[in-house]
Amino acid sequence: YEKDYKDLTASNVSQTVDLSIIVLAYNHVDKTRLCVESILDNLPSKYTYEIILCNNGSTDDTGAYFDSLHLLKTMTLKVNCLSNARAVSRIAAGEYILSVNNDVIVTPGAIDNLMACMASDSRLGMVVPTTPNISNNQSTELSYMSYRHVQAYGAMHNAGPEIMEDMARLCNPIALMRASAIHEVGEHDPCFPFGQFSDDALSYRLRQAGYRLAIDWGTFCYHFGSVTMRDDEEFDKHISISRALFFHRYKFDAWGCEEYTPPMFDFQNSNGN
Repeated sequence: YEKDYKDLTASNVSQTVDLSIIVLAYNHVDKTRLCVESILDNLPSKYTYEIILCNNGSTDDTGAYFDSLHLLKTMTLKVNCLSNARAVSRIAAGEYILSVNNDVIVTPGAIDNLMACMASDSRLGMVVPTTPNISNNQSTELSYMSYRHVQAYGAMHNAGPEIMEDMARLCNPIALMRASAIHEVGEHDPCFPFGQFSDDALSYRLRQAGYRLAIDWGTFCYHFGSVTMRDDEEFDKHISISRALFFHRYKFDAWGCEEYTPPMFDFQNSNGN
């Protein structure tokens, strides 16, 4: 039924804006306030947009904070799970989807820069900025001192040219995705209920479908790290389980590929999975 689900999802989507900005939040309302404030401070200047807030099973004041913003699209989900992103994407009306975890601070010019990257190549399926506190050789180090400091650093960094580098996979606390590509390959794989390796799986499916993945080193946003999904203890506990699930589903070890290696990620599974 996976193909039927993808086809139904795509047929029910009406793209009425250029960009859907989705904030996925799990507790840590203090970080969520910074995240949403940064988006509102740095909305795109050249594109139409909508903002979608998703309370992903929070037990703190996240729901009340989202209600206080009076935005048109707010979703409250009872259980914290990355697969909930599938539900959120079904109400997104943008040609492009910017997914932002609540432990990210968006900086001046970042959204416009990422949209310019997307416009440069129709085969670009996903692009991310560099951030601190991220794996996969995507990190730029910056110690958090204040919101104002991050904004000033980002404004300076983002004023330069695009510096795109193709990647075999992307870690995506903030990622700009082509909606048509996501509808084609499917959203986050429910095979990974704990969240880990879901980004590897999405990267793999996009590459299988012929899309490029890239990081733009010319765009910087701040990432606190490990906030949106689960606490560190649970995160570490489920790493080995999720790695095994990935191997079982896709028949190779996601951590066996550290560089940009097209032969591995262009591999077509003979079972069609």
